[in-house]
This record gives sequence, structure tokens and C-alpha cells, in this order.
Amino acid sequence: MEPFLDALKSLGFSQTRRTSKVIEYQLPSRESVYVLTQNKTFSLVVAPDHDAALRSFADRKALKANPGYYHNIHMTRFPKRINTGRGPTHYGSKLEFRTSGELLDFLSTLFR
Repeated sequence: MEPFLDALKSLGFSQTRRTSKVIEYQLPSRESVYVLTQNKTFSLVVAPDHDAALRSFADRKALKANPGYYHNIHMTRFPKRINTGRGPTHYGSKLEFRTSGELLDFLSTLFR
């Protein structure tokens, strides 16, 4: 996981919060992403307003994008919606990366 975290830092992201399931990273511009810590492959969650760009990138690079949204109460910088529970939960779009180069390419495109 270290090469991926180093890639985030090289783009100006800094760790702002950590739980048992997610690590929050933020740019100075206040744009946030979340790294999932319990997955076998490196998974990144971005705000749902980036969903179209995420899916387009995943299609071009043959990466695995979550078919729906990923929900987690600790992704507090993302909007909420009702999923399967009674109350709204924070959610975002998830993408799995094979290499830190793919991650750099995606984030550089997304946050120019």
C-alpha cells in the first residue's frame, strides 16, 4: 500500500483522518478522497460528483469500478443518501487500482 500512499502525497494530498476502515486524504483546495484499508487491492473513493469521470477512466484503463456507490459513515466530507439503513449515510464512487501509476494518472486527470 505504501507506493499508493506515496503517490497521494506526491500530488499534494495529506492525511487528515484515519479510522479502522478508511483513511481520509485532502488537497489544500479541500478536495477529499478516501482510501479503503481493509481491501486486498488498493481502493480509492472519490466524491459522487466525480462518478462520470471515474467510470470513463475505469473503462479506458480496464479497471474495476464499483457498480454502485460505496457507503461509509466515516466519509464525512461526502454527501449523504439513504442506502439500506433507516438513515442517510455518506457515499462516494469507488475504484480499484493495480499500480500507483494508474492512481497518479487518475488523480492528475481529476484534480488538474
